[in-house]
Amino acid sequence: MKTAIIKIATNIVENIIELKQGAIWELPVGYYKVADNRAIKDATWNGTDFIAPPLPAVDNSGLTLTVRQFFIMLANSGYITPEEAITTAQTGIIPANIVVTASLPPKQALDIQITWAKMTTVARNEPLIAVMAKSLNLTKQEMDQFFIVGQKI
Repeated sequence: MKTAIIKIATNIVENIIELKQGAIWELPVGYYKVADNRAIKDATWNGTDFIAPPLPAVDNSGLTLTVRQFFIMLANSGYITPEEAITTAQTGIIPANIVVTASLPPKQALDIQITWAKMTTVARNEPLIAVMAKSLNLTKQEMDQFFIVGQKI
């Protein structure tokens, strides 16, 4: 049977061992054991169940797309029409519904317009993307998914 070695101070499973029947083993100071085949390393023991540790946060801020992937994703996702995708690819003009620059401070609007017109790659952590996500009412997870799917184009 699995035996969870649990730290008293945190109730977190530090190790899982299997003891043969009749084996003598001393616990280190500051630990207790629970014999249970459901034991999970790094889980929290609440006295009845093992609660799995949370999944680590995924940092997608380093994701990038080529401009081609980015414009195709905008069109494929329905955020711009195919015609708008072609126009913006040819001219560097931002489609009106993507980033409403009129509502931005003049310096930020200028930065975004120049960035859009001259970008060769689009980084997930680019301020332009935060403004675009806000304009489109997209969550961080939706923008992450946009970049993850876009990388497959």
